[in-house]
Amino acid sequence: MTDSDLRTDGSLEAQPKIGVRNLHNFIYCPRLFYYQWVENIFQENADTVEGSHIHENVDKPTPLEDIKNLDLSEGAKIRSLRMESESLGLVGMVDIIEGEEGGVVLIDYKKGLACRNDKNERVAKEPDAMQVVAQTMLLCEHGICIKDAFVYYAEEKRRVKVDISEGRVKECMVKIAEAKALAAEGECPPPLKDDPRCLYCSAYPICLPGESRFWDERAGEADIKRAPRPENDEGEVLIVQTPGAQVGLKGGQVMVTIKGEVVRKLPSQQIRIVYLYGAVQLTAQAAQVFLENDIDVSFFCAFRPFHRTFARLTRLRSRCASRAVSFVRRTVDLFKNCARDNPRQDT
Repeated sequence: MTDSDLRTDGSLEAQPKIGVRNLHNFIYCPRLFYYQWVENIFQENADTVEGSHIHENVDKPTPLEDIKNLDLSEGAKIRSLRMESESLGLVGMVDIIEGEEGGVVLIDYKKGLACRNDKNERVAKEPDAMQVVAQTMLLCEHGICIKDAFVYYAEEKRRVKVDISEGRVKECMVKIAEAKALAAEGECPPPLKDDPRCLYCSAYPICLPGESRFWDERAGEADIKRAPRPENDEGEVLIVQTPGAQVGLKGGQVMVTIKGEVVRKLPSQQIRIVYLYGAVQLTAQAAQVFLENDIDVSFFCAFRPFHRTFARLTRLRSRCASRAVSFVRRTVDLFKNCARDNPRQDT
């Protein structure tokens, strides 16, 4: 989408046709709709990638010369039919329409699972259902009357019937008008509050609902110096679990070596926490630097099934540095002996 396509000129008449997928986004979350439809920002995540994979087999268009001459006799199947309507202001792709005895059936493919209603019956999620209603309206505009419509949920491999009654069509028309009005306003809506939908949303790293609400609530305060962030969240976590590995120090760099070969090195100032599992050696020099820089070092040693021994080096406020080094050496020797004498038993 180019800048000339932005839908923020305040005129509903100037709006391009809205995609049925964008309508789905609007019902799921108006803010997500605004990001993708108005600002043309789309962020992939695991769910969207999986959804695209599910559609790979479905989205193989059936060759067509004229939509008016569709063969929708019993047993016929049309895939990935793209349709649009000026009067509805809609455009979209229909996954599958099938000819069955008594009429035509529409099927839309989705990943995941269906919802459960108050009677514990399987029902389509509202955004999915409204998208199917919009697809039914498009087909109807082109003279294809739909007998039944379904959402096929790939995770459970089952269809769920969708209500495509006149009442639902009217609801869909209202949602289309609301979506276009929001786009015409040119102002991004506020994020959802404490809503589980945010956890599965691909736009989460862009939207940042919690952070956005934090700033909105404190917009009038003058004591905000920088963006809120968790304490002690700066630095990396170093995890070493290969038997025989050694964590040492050379020239201010923390070195992880295996059989004399350096496999990882990074500045000590860059490390926040060190986790050592099993027969991993820690040199006294590295341990002393970790202590001096308040870097937590945790040892994990398995000597019985389902049992773990844990020790943490914390900063020693001792007047004698040699005592601290001696303590470190004794602790390291203890866990080295533990790992050697009691080899790990995987269960």
